[in-house]
Amino acid sequence: MEKKEVSEWKDSFARKLVIPIILIWIVLAIIFGFTDLQISIGIVDENSIWAKFIADYGEYPGWIMVFISIYVLIGSVDRSRKGKYIIFIATIIIAIILLLYRVIDELVSEGNLINIGIYEYFLIPSFGIVIGLILHFVFKKIPSDKFQPYIKFGQITLLLAIINPLIFIQIVKLLWGRVRFRDLTPPGYPEFTSWFIPQGYTGNQSFPSGHCAMGWMLLPLILLILDKNKVIKYLTVILIIAWGIIEALGRIVIGAHYASDTLFSTGMAVVVFLFLYKKYYFSTKSN
Repeated sequence: MEKKEVSEWKDSFARKLVIPIILIWIVLAIIFGFTDLQISIGIVDENSIWAKFIADYGEYPGWIMVFISIYVLIGSVDRSRKGKYIIFIATIIIAIILLLYRVIDELVSEGNLINIGIYEYFLIPSFGIVIGLILHFVFKKIPSDKFQPYIKFGQITLLLAIINPLIFIQIVKLLWGRVRFRDLTPPGYPEFTSWFIPQGYTGNQSFPSGHCAMGWMLLPLILLILDKNKVIKYLTVILIIAWGIIEALGRIVIGAHYASDTLFSTGMAVVVFLFLYKKYYFSTKSN
């Protein structure tokens, strides 16, 4: 059994991507280590409408993916008389947790709760409740065995969210203490530091980009189109990559992050996704 799993992974296209992705990541990390400031000076426009849109709503597709993965996993359990309202209950619990997370995140990053409208605190939790209610009525009409093809998708999506945006991004942000470009003092920008020089805890959270990490949460959608025709495959992959790039560029243009901030979020997302894909998809396929 083990030999078959290894053979399938070795023959996969995903495996062939690992080394090229890591090499590109290393090369760009070196380049951005010496050009971050110049890139930001050249393209930052804090009045950019599309970049503001990304800043305000760019994380929402990622959050939707997280909600769907949670509800798919919950929906895969046997919906007995006791458990038939489990998704509805979960939506309320998740909404409360996300509301608290949003408030705490704003306090940590900005020091107050007045930088955004009150409705924005409830927007993501509201999305979760709406999605949960819809899936509650959908799932209860579908037998649990019909969820089997989607269980690994849910597991990979949720683990990607936990490993990258939640753990890696948040811990490194606190330890690196890099000042955002929009908080630098022109014309000399004396507060600027390269990505490879951690500052320790300073309250600044530029490196790496959390928005960008959430942008790449769409990667697991690839798992749902593996058996589709080439047009659907290519179109899905192109749209996912395009969204990730737009998210990264938007964060640079608005002055919230440098190129290297988005590079490390992107690289970590791709590497973790490929690792989880190998671990879960191929072991399932071989069984």
